[in-house]
Amino acid sequence: MPFLERGYGILSYNAKFIISGASENDTVVGNPNEIKTYFKNLRYGGYFLRSFNNLQTHISYSQFENNLRGLYLGGFNGSSYAQVVQCKFKVLPQCYAPSGIDVYGMYLNGCSEYTVEDNEFYRDAPDPEGIGLIINNSGYNDNMIYNNKFHKLEYGTIAQQCNRYSNQSGLCFKCNDYYNNINDIAITSDMPGNPNQGINVNQGNENNPAENTFTVESTNGYNINNPFDMIFYYHDEFFDPFFKVIPDPIIGVKPEISNNTTYNKEEDCPSNFSGGGGGIEEMMEDMNEAKVKADSLEQVLSQLVDGGSTENLVDVVQSSTSQNALTTTVELIQESPYLSDSVMKTAIINETALPNSMIRDILVANPSSAKTTEVIGTFAQRVVPMPDSMMSQIMGGLNVLSAKEELTNELSTWKQQYAQSFKTLMRLFQYDTTGLYGFDSLVALVSSDGSLSSMYDLVTLYFGKGMYTEGNLIMNSIPQQFELTSEELNNHNKFVNLSLIMQQVNSDSTKLNSLDSSQIVTLSSIAQDDRCLAGSYSRNLLIMINNIQYDEPIILPGLVTKPAWKPNNNTSYLYNELYYLKVFPNPANTYYIIEYQVNTALLPEEVISLLVINQLGHPVRYFERKYKYDQITVSTKDLPPGIYFVDTVI
Repeated sequence: MPFLERGYGILSYNAKFIISGASENDTVVGNPNEIKTYFKNLRYGGYFLRSFNNLQTHISYSQFENNLRGLYLGGFNGSSYAQVVQCKFKVLPQCYAPSGIDVYGMYLNGCSEYTVEDNEFYRDAPDPEGIGLIINNSGYNDNMIYNNKFHKLEYGTIAQQCNRYSNQSGLCFKCNDYYNNINDIAITSDMPGNPNQGINVNQGNENNPAENTFTVESTNGYNINNPFDMIFYYHDEFFDPFFKVIPDPIIGVKPEISNNTTYNKEEDCPSNFSGGGGGIEEMMEDMNEAKVKADSLEQVLSQLVDGGSTENLVDVVQSSTSQNALTTTVELIQESPYLSDSVMKTAIINETALPNSMIRDILVANPSSAKTTEVIGTFAQRVVPMPDSMMSQIMGGLNVLSAKEELTNELSTWKQQYAQSFKTLMRLFQYDTTGLYGFDSLVALVSSDGSLSSMYDLVTLYFGKGMYTEGNLIMNSIPQQFELTSEELNNHNKFVNLSLIMQQVNSDSTKLNSLDSSQIVTLSSIAQDDRCLAGSYSRNLLIMINNIQYDEPIILPGLVTKPAWKPNNNTSYLYNELYYLKVFPNPANTYYIIEYQVNTALLPEEVISLLVINQLGHPVRYFERKYKYDQITVSTKDLPPGIYFVDTVI
């Protein structure tokens, strides 16, 4: 029978499932040497959907073998999470799949706060094929793929679309083992320009490496392929050469050393399901400590970035003219290296005020600019291109870790620790057997988080208990509690409209059959953007009533991954003379620019010295440069009016 005509091992919508070799009351124990649950030769081994309830799905000690697609999970997040641990996913050979259908082991779609740990994704054949794990739109939260094995696959993992927020949070890969794959980790998107596409820019930190190991010979692929903002990947300083802890080949990744660390899988990557660990009170202390640290660092960064007000500094740059350009440049450099992407992009766009030499100086003072595709991509809007020689100086920031990036990395570390503690406590409260913790404790925990996503999770918790009055009070208070962006407000309104439909559905004895045509139209409209929470829920609901045919997106890397900038070989700014010197504007007002060019034969390794001399022949300014072409911005401050000369010494 063709795979597309085969059935589903389990097809679930808004149901609580526990699939395990363990008993129903114990979600994590079992015999790891005995697999008791099999899903074989099916269209989908498991297909689980969730919309607007607080029911969870736990899958452990199960084997998904030679299914067209192994396990699909859609819409699980917050207190309604998915947990997949200690399972095996044997991927179907691609030759058995229908034309145009990519096979995979597991797919997480619009899921967050999940647990994916100690699983094995593989193909039992000589040649690598198929995809192990796909994470699609896990959102802003600090999620983690932890301690899994991926081998004999074309793609071990694919993280696609939005899986991060700014430079502070997002998806991390830790303690996973990749071997004999063509590509280990691929990061993809079909949303150009979205600042949140990609994964957490900090994979590990200076004290705690990411601890993944990679395929030794990736001759036709990459250990990590990241075409978006630069990722800092931290690895152990000391390791047995048998383990490949430093990814290579790579795209868009800067390896960093976690000082004084030694790779030790057993010590550094403990199982979260082997028993032991602290009690609830100790975990709460750890969570609160991490939150205090993260909140403190966020406060420090908010005061440092753009001098404490991005909006004001953007206004300053936008209103800058050629008359006060130098003043603006000095102000921006004084706030460096803490300029935001918004300020740097605004400066690049304001070409009438800020010439290339000033933009170069600003961005060199902010090394993070070289690692941000959105910032570098803004240069395409300038009429006069940034000369390659000066652009190379900016891109030197790829090899520099600025004070801002160090603070952001530290913040990311504490936020990850907080997220893991929060997630663990949530699970303990939901499955507490002592009677000390229950629904009220869970509500208090989620409320204490204070984030926008937690407020929607609270609504879901109350709705799951049929407490619609309490849930609606929380939902209606969100626009007052948070300063929502236009996109967030639009998503909130979608969530409200969906909640009205779900309240009616849950109150009707016929449930999904009670939906009328106008409600289906509303759901279809909301589902158009299934990257937001309400859109994902609406899509899942429409799938279950057979209103839409949905094929989950699989975005493979392009054949050629282009960096945000590469030398354009534009030599129009160069001159035919062996030696060239120019000063402009002339006459000068607040500043002047020295532009020079020296033939490489005349300047193989030496520096060039430039002198500004007054009418008496006395030097008043002195510069040294090592580039054969450059532009230098010079202030006229403290120079009396008069005639000056520029000379060079080679």
